[in-house]
Amino acid sequence: MTADLTAAQRDDVTTASPLRSPADGVRPSRWSMTHAQASERSAILLTLLWLGSRALTAATLYVSAMAATGDAKYYFSSLSGLTHGGTLATTFREYPVPVLSVLYPQFAISGNNEQRYLILFCLSMMVVDAFLTAILWRRCGRRIGTAVVFWLVFVPLLGNIAYFRFDLIPGVLVALAILFLAKRPALAAAATAIAAAFKLWPAVLIAVLALSGRRRRIIGAFLATGVGAALLSIVTAGFTRTISPLSWQKDRGLQMESIAATPLMLARRFGPDKLWQVHQSQFTAVEIFGPGVHTAIRITSLLSIVGALVLAWLWFRTRNLGTVPIDLLATLILATILLMVLANKTLSPQYLIWIGAPIAALLALNPNQFVRRAAWTMLLVAALTQYEFPYDYPDIVAGTDGYGLGVLALSLRNALLCWLAYDTCREIFRRTRRPVLVSFGAALPIS
Repeated sequence: MTADLTAAQRDDVTTASPLRSPADGVRPSRWSMTHAQASERSAILLTLLWLGSRALTAATLYVSAMAATGDAKYYFSSLSGLTHGGTLATTFREYPVPVLSVLYPQFAISGNNEQRYLILFCLSMMVVDAFLTAILWRRCGRRIGTAVVFWLVFVPLLGNIAYFRFDLIPGVLVALAILFLAKRPALAAAATAIAAAFKLWPAVLIAVLALSGRRRRIIGAFLATGVGAALLSIVTAGFTRTISPLSWQKDRGLQMESIAATPLMLARRFGPDKLWQVHQSQFTAVEIFGPGVHTAIRITSLLSIVGALVLAWLWFRTRNLGTVPIDLLATLILATILLMVLANKTLSPQYLIWIGAPIAALLALNPNQFVRRAAWTMLLVAALTQYEFPYDYPDIVAGTDGYGLGVLALSLRNALLCWLAYDTCREIFRRTRRPVLVSFGAALPIS
C-alpha cells in the first residue's frame, strides 16, 4: 500500500514538473512562466542588440573606404583564376587546402561576380558570428551575460576585419572547443582539428585539451578528424601543396605589425634617417625592409623557443594538479595562442579574433577578475587595431601618418598584447602554485 502511494506521489510530482508542456494537460507553474518569458525577452533584446551592433560594424566599411575588403577580393581573384585554368597546386598556397570549403561556396553562388562574392562572404561570416553569439547566450543561462556583452562589443571595435577574413571560423571553433570540453570532449577535439585544417596553429592546442582527463577520447577524435583532412588534401592537391603553408610561413619576411617589427617601425617614423621601407612583398603581406630586419627575424625564432619553454613549464604545472578545472585549461589555451602570436614574424589584424573568441568563452565559463581584466584589455586592443587598420593604414605604410599617431597606436596595441600574455601566464602560475605548510620555520609543500 505504501509502495503504491509512493509511486502515485511520484507520478504527481512528474506530472507537475515545469518541464512538461501545457499540451500534456498540465498548467505550468508561475515560476516556469516567468522564466520562459524572461528567456523570450532576453532573446528579443539580444537579437536587437546584435543587429544594431553589426549594422554599426557594417557602417565602418564606408568610413574605411572599403580598405578592409582587400583579403576577400584576393580570395575572389584567386578562385576566379582557379576556375579559368588554374590548379589547386598554385591556388592559396599560403593556406591549407581545406580552406577552399569555406571560400568557394560563396564564389559558386556569386556567378563569378566580385561584388556579389563580397556580399555573400560577409553574410557567411555574420552567420558564424551569430552562431557563437547564440551559443554564448545559452551558456550564460539564456541571458545577456558578460560573455555576450563582450562579444557584442568586440566585433564592432575590431571592425570589418572580422567579416572579410575567414579567421573568424577557426577562432569560433576554438571558442566552441573550450565550451564543449567539459561535457563533449570528442566534439571539442574535432572542432580543434577542423580549425587546424583551416589555419595550422590550432593543432598545438591538442596538448592542452588532453589535460582534461579524457585523453584517449580527445586524441582519438583529433587524429581521426585531422588525418582525414590531411588525406583529403593529399588526394585532391598532392603532398607538396599540402605542406606548402609551412614553407610559405618559413620564407616570408617581417610583417610591419609584428611585435619584433615595432622598434623598427618607431625608428622609421621618428628617426632622423629614412633607412627603412615598407611595402607589400611577394607573400601578399606588407613587410618592413632595411637595417636590423634579419636580426629581428632571428629574435622571433628565439622568442618562439622561449615561448615554447614557458608553455611547457605551465603545462607541467597544470598537469601536476591532477583534476584540472576547465576554465584553467581555457586560460592555458589563451596563453598558448598569445605566446604563439606574439613570437611570430607576422601579426595580421585578423589574428586578434583568435584571441578574442577564447576570451568570450572564458567569460562564459568563469568571469573572474583576471578574465574581466583580459576582456577589457582586448577591447582596447581591438579599438587601437581598427584605428591602425584600416583607417590609418595607408599613411602608416607611407610613413606620413600625422604626428606618428598610427605607429604609436600600433606600438601601444602590441604593448598591451605583451601585457596580456604576461598577465595570462601569471594567472596560470598563481592557480597552479602548490600550497605550503609552515613548520618549524620551514615551508613544506603539501602533496
